[in-house]
Amino acid sequence: MMAGPLEFERICVRLNYDQTSFIEAWRWHFEHYPHYLERRRHFVDYATYISDRGGPMTVPEPTRSRR
Repeated sequence: MMAGPLEFERICVRLNYDQTSFIEAWRWHFEHYPHYLERRRHFVDYATYISDRGGPMTVPEPTRSRR
């Protein structure tokens, strides 16, 4: 599941196309959501899980190229 987004990150780095905010927020959710699903009975909801762990509540849209 992470292969496509990781390739997107590699391409952005190679092209010097700054998508840092999008990639960091996206990565946080991809890494934490499986943990939440495995233990969700211990949490009120996903929003609370995110808040308790200092994660991003939203994932910003990737910025558009100025080409």
